[in-house]
Amino acid sequence: TINVSASGVCLEVALEDREAFSPGATIPLQINTATVTPGAMESMHKLSGKGTVIRNWVVENPDHENRLCVALAFTERLNVELNDG
Repeated sequence: TINVSASGVCLEVALEDREAFSPGATIPLQINTATVTPGAMESMHKLSGKGTVIRNWVVENPDHENRLCVALAFTERLNVELNDG
C-alpha cells in the first residue's frame, strides 16, 4: 500500500497482474493496520471492502522489477474490525 485516504487507496502490485487491475474493475481488498493511541496499547485493525480501479500506471525501477501502481476508489464504506491476532 502506498497511501490510503477516506475515499480510496493507491497500491503497488506485480506488473504481470496488469489485466486484473484494468480501469473499471472492482477489486476486493483487505488492509491490516496497527493503531497506537497516546497512553494506550497498540491495537490491530482489519479494514475490508471493495474498490473500483480508477487508473493504473507502470513504475519503472532499474534496481528491481517494475511494478504496477493502482488507484482504487472505495465503492462502499469499509468494514472495520478489531483484529485480536
